[in-house]
Amino acid sequence: MLVKTHGIVIRNTRYGEGSVISKIYTRDFGMQSYMINGIYGAKSSLKASLLQPLMILDLVVYHHKLKDIQRIKEAKCPHQLVSLHFENTKAGICLFVSEVLNKTIKEEEPNEPLYDFIENSILSLDSEQRTLAIWPILFLLRLSKWLGFAPENNFDKTALTYFDLEAGMFTETKPITEWFISPPASEYFSHLISWKPNEAQNLQIPKSIRIEIIHKLITYYKLHLADFKEIKSIEVLSEMA
Repeated sequence: MLVKTHGIVIRNTRYGEGSVISKIYTRDFGMQSYMINGIYGAKSSLKASLLQPLMILDLVVYHHKLKDIQRIKEAKCPHQLVSLHFENTKAGICLFVSEVLNKTIKEEEPNEPLYDFIENSILSLDSEQRTLAIWPILFLLRLSKWLGFAPENNFDKTALTYFDLEAGMFTETKPITEWFISPPASEYFSHLISWKPNEAQNLQIPKSIRIEIIHKLITYYKLHLADFKEIKSIEVLSEMA
């Protein structure tokens, strides 16, 4: 069946000589894999530049419910991304976000609100300049809401100062496990949970604490998603934080 849909490129895997299997999160069919032959050839109708991580595409695809790998007939980019793949910091964030999405979204079924959230996040990252240092943290926090395990912001600097990663909330006493965020990082974490765009200039977080929080959030994802594994790109992200 030949259909139109929108898609976000998540990951590419080389297949044979000159071909790739591209994992694309689509608005109408959820996560799908597409075989693209001869992508690096001069005669290819689909250019390799369209398959960069987090590229937003308008697609015409051959979709068969019983097949694990689909085919693309046409693809074009409806949005002119001006900085996403050209600025080093944003390119590093792209790799991080695509790896996170690859490990969190498995469903081969539509979830239009989630798709729209991811697309809007990509467009905001392309135009963002002020909050790049905390953008990956904010993305993980917002994504956790869609995945069903958003942290509860019940922080109280006089009582509830430890964030228990397993319980997903702030507690009065230090958890007996190693899975927690302690002061002063926990107070910054509370601010990030409730962060609003107009607070960008007032939220200055030391680099060491940003790195601590991003690593703790990855642990948080591991604790709440059974199949969530290591994120290789986090080390690159930490160097740029």
